[in-house]
Amino acid sequence: QQHFKTIPKDYEDAALIDGATPIQYLTKIVLPLSRPVIGGAAIINFTYAWNMYLWPMIVAMRDDMKTVQVAINMIINAESSNNWGIIMAATMIALFPTLLLFFLLQDLFVKSLVGSGLKG
Repeated sequence: QQHFKTIPKDYEDAALIDGATPIQYLTKIVLPLSRPVIGGAAIINFTYAWNMYLWPMIVAMRDDMKTVQVAINMIINAESSNNWGIIMAATMIALFPTLLLFFLLQDLFVKSLVGSGLKG
């Protein structure tokens, strides 16, 4: 919300004078300016949702509905002698989607962090 408040009203006025509709203003001006912010928020929200632990552990009744993180905890608690190789492999598998998303959107994430402290 804060990012959208920093977009100057002059951009909207200029677009409307040039004959753009409000949808064109949104798709041609606002969204391209907001790509870094949207990308950064997407990475943070995906990581938050992917790493949820407590809620799925409480709510999910069947094992096939539990998240990867809960399953890793079940492996740790189920075995008396922990097989750390399997646990670390499962942890790397659980980490892979977050890393993949970060590497795909890395430049947007860095731009959102760099631009967040600047005053427009």
